[in-house]
Amino acid sequence: AEGERLLRLREPMLYTYQGRNRLVGSVELIMDLDDIDQTLKQLQLEFAKQAAVATGVSVIIMVILFRLLLRPMRKLVAAMNRLKEGDFELQVIASDPSEVGLLTRTFNNMAYELSLMQQRLVEQERLKRDLEIAETIQQGLLPGRVPDIPSTELSAHYASASNVGGDYFDVFQADDDVWALIVADVSGKGISGALGMTITRSILRSLIKSGLSPQQVLSQCNHTLYQDIPAGMFVTVALAYYYPSDGRMLFASAGHNPPLLLRGTEMYEVKRPGLPLGADDEGLFEDVIREGDFILESGDLFLMYTDGVTEAMDREGNMFGVERVRETLLHYSDSPVPNLATLLSRKVNDFRRGAEPNDDVTFIVMRREQGPS
Repeated sequence: AEGERLLRLREPMLYTYQGRNRLVGSVELIMDLDDIDQTLKQLQLEFAKQAAVATGVSVIIMVILFRLLLRPMRKLVAAMNRLKEGDFELQVIASDPSEVGLLTRTFNNMAYELSLMQQRLVEQERLKRDLEIAETIQQGLLPGRVPDIPSTELSAHYASASNVGGDYFDVFQADDDVWALIVADVSGKGISGALGMTITRSILRSLIKSGLSPQQVLSQCNHTLYQDIPAGMFVTVALAYYYPSDGRMLFASAGHNPPLLLRGTEMYEVKRPGLPLGADDEGLFEDVIREGDFILESGDLFLMYTDGVTEAMDREGNMFGVERVRETLLHYSDSPVPNLATLLSRKVNDFRRGAEPNDDVTFIVMRREQGPS
């Protein structure tokens, strides 16, 4: 028909007979080009629809996959924000072996370590406050200044190895003509040592003011203290009653370093038997302890001290020792007693040559002057 677009294909039909090809007819194929174009357009449209559907499905799948992949990251970011605000207790669940899972487990470990550090810091701050309170209490229990005793020069020194020490000294009037001098060393340090020292001080003061002798005071104190202090803690005490009117010194020791008496150029250790307070409460303490007396003559120097003086160590582990104490007292024996106390403490510090103190340093030093006529 007119206007039709046709594609005509003709192919002859040959037949071979006796070696010759003979034309027997032809085949003709006629196709409408408009139909072909329409079909191609329909196929293109179908392909475009399928491609759009496939693209949409791919986008949806990619979005879902991204959400699944990014969910752990969102949790991790949220956890980091909480961590920044100080929440160190959180843990993010991560069981997959991916890089995100590895990062999450690393974050959990970091949060755990930070939590431990925070707990340690809180504990350190609490301990620091406790130590400051204990130090304030302890300093309040030590004499603010040594009292003025007739016919006597007296000075004292106390330096703790840490914020709170276990040493203790006291000087107070027990009666009209009796002054109590005490130097003690609690086996514990820090807060436990301060607590032991506080209990010991209270018991000693109460017993001394009741009129008991040094031996009786220490025996009664041991009995009371044994029930109050923790097991394994003990206290060594040097207790002297000083009578300034005649220079008499009544002395007892509960396992403490023997005081030193310098008379002229001769040094004597004032030894009395005794066990530390809190070491026994079954009669052995009372069997061992014995008090004694002597006269402090004019010009005599008397030193009561804790082992932090003689056992002060330098960097090589050498100890200051009794001999260096003796040399210091002899060399500065003519100095005013307050100056002598300062010089002795300085000698101990210089001997350390920068080494950290290994123990508290406490002592009382006194010189008897000419008594009243």
